[in-house]
Amino acid sequence: MKWNKKINVLLIGIILMVLMVGNAQAQGLVPCGGDGQNPCTFDDLMNLIKNVMNFAMINLAVPAAVGITIYGGVLMVISGGDEVKFKKGKEIIKGVAISFVIMFSAWLIVDTVIGLLKN
Repeated sequence: MKWNKKINVLLIGIILMVLMVGNAQAQGLVPCGGDGQNPCTFDDLMNLIKNVMNFAMINLAVPAAVGITIYGGVLMVISGGDEVKFKKGKEIIKGVAISFVIMFSAWLIVDTVIGLLKN
């Protein structure tokens, strides 16, 4: 990868992170333990973990998966008959799909365990 491509990828990544983190709202993340609030309980800890997981999946993983899938699709479209670029784009999309299934499965397992522990 050339130096210019590395800088472009880094800048795009930084811009995406700033946009995603700008949407994060910490208010309500931990609804206990503050001034005039009830002390934290085990359920509050489970809610915190669930809130952080949901934020990571919805605000980080999904936009990243969409962006990388678009990048793979663009590589396939602009390949111009070059089978190496087309194959690279196809592998990127396949990798995103597999990674997203793994992330969603892990989220589902942890969410189920948290639900069982809370009750």
